[in-house]
Amino acid sequence: MVIFYIALVLLGSFPLLITLKRIHKYRVARMRGISSVATVTHIRTQRFVRGLPYDRLTLTYHSLETGRFSSGQAGTVYNKYKIGDRVTIAYEPNTGKVIIPEDIRGFYPMLGFSIVLLLFIIFAIFEISEMVETGY
Repeated sequence: MVIFYIALVLLGSFPLLITLKRIHKYRVARMRGISSVATVTHIRTQRFVRGLPYDRLTLTYHSLETGRFSSGQAGTVYNKYKIGDRVTIAYEPNTGKVIIPEDIRGFYPMLGFSIVLLLFIIFAIFEISEMVETGY
């Protein structure tokens, strides 16, 4: 029965771990990356199979290491930016990954949901163990 409880906790913590990993990735890119201002040149709206749409932005920015203009892509929420908008970005010069640091706030609702889900599963485990002990 203990293995069942451990499996439930691991299953419930999976969304929380994924969300924390994504938040960490954004924070590391913001701290280690080079900040710049980019211009939105193209927007492509994409959709998951059963989810909300999101925008894939093509951004043009001045690369400090090469001295030339470079372009990169970043994903963001649907319909937040328009073509020609100027956006603060952080990019990693070695990998070319581009992020929009202010979009980290988009992960907070999922973080809250993941914490509530994990707490609910822990509560359910205690209730199941009480029911098993009483013979219900």
